[in-house]
Amino acid sequence: MPDFSLYEPHEDSYLLAEQVKKFAQGKVLDMGCGSAIQAVTAAKLTRVQFVLAVDIQPEVITHCKKSVQHPKISFRVSDLFSHIQDKFDTIVFNPPYLPNDLRVSDIALDGGKHGPEVLERFIQDAPLHLKPRGQLLFLFSSLSKPMRVQEALKNVLLDWEEVAQKKYAFEQLFVYRAAKNLPRLILEQRDIRNIRMLTHGHRGFIVTGIWKGKKVAAKFQRSDSPAKGTVTREAKMLRMLNKNEIGPKIIASGKDYFLYRFIEGEFIEPWVAKHSAAQIRRVLRKILEQMWTLDKLGITKEEMHHPYKHLIVDKKEKPWLVDFERAHKSQRPKNVTQFCQYLRSQRMQSLLEHRGISISKKLLQQYASGYKINSRSFSDIEKLL
Repeated sequence: MPDFSLYEPHEDSYLLAEQVKKFAQGKVLDMGCGSAIQAVTAAKLTRVQFVLAVDIQPEVITHCKKSVQHPKISFRVSDLFSHIQDKFDTIVFNPPYLPNDLRVSDIALDGGKHGPEVLERFIQDAPLHLKPRGQLLFLFSSLSKPMRVQEALKNVLLDWEEVAQKKYAFEQLFVYRAAKNLPRLILEQRDIRNIRMLTHGHRGFIVTGIWKGKKVAAKFQRSDSPAKGTVTREAKMLRMLNKNEIGPKIIASGKDYFLYRFIEGEFIEPWVAKHSAAQIRRVLRKILEQMWTLDKLGITKEEMHHPYKHLIVDKKEKPWLVDFERAHKSQRPKNVTQFCQYLRSQRMQSLLEHRGISISKKLLQQYASGYKINSRSFSDIEKLL
């Protein structure tokens, strides 16, 4: 027996190898190769051209070079992708997936404190080493917190399917096949890097990335949403509003998505809780001016009576309106009045009072009730701030 941690083939190895036989093709990477069972299985396939087998332990690689002789296989020492530059058609990984046990220290078994940590690191970097139509084949256990594994896949925009499973007395093994989804492929074609999921909504989802050295975001229509075309309509609305310096700046758009400059800042209420009365009054007036502009354009944004996540204030004290999913043309726009309703709310009144600001609810309601889209009635409201 070797005096290092060599993972000899077990039930999980054979379960994964069966899927390698079915799916492996092209240029293959066997991550954490151990005994190299997956590399050898892949190399025997005529549709596989080349296999690179890597492992974190130099002793394992030395052992494999001596024990495995195949013209398609080459070996390299690498801690996950640390010494990998190429892109592959297939990446195979049978990771260490057990929660760490202080009584037993074995790098071939220890997946981290809770079990999925090594696999999560792998998933985070794997898309960078996959060709556009490449695939991941990997195995993990019910002890590895499957929901965390799925979240890791969602976070880097990979779709997956379960292609095999096997149940044992104390655990269940799963083999997943994963690939880049369409939104990720679209963003990669635009040379966007560091792609990560930001948030999910009922109709769309937002991802972030780096483009030309700057942070950007992209909103995509959810394919499972019954409401179709909302993201396309939002992009059209934003292009028009950008001319009036409202909303995040659109960079590009396409079918069911748009790309825009990411706004670094804080949502309105956390921002208010940290700043002075003078700063808050300046920002509230700027927001009110944007509400008035929307009214003059005949557009109702909606949700301005509870805009907790629709207003972001940046470091230059510029307020940004975000999320125009429900914005629409209206003969009776109500942005100013909705925002006045928000300022009268107990939630906002309490926040403002803690910062030394008192706004008369009675006068605010009186002026809002008499508000018309003209400079005089707007000025009455603005003076209260």
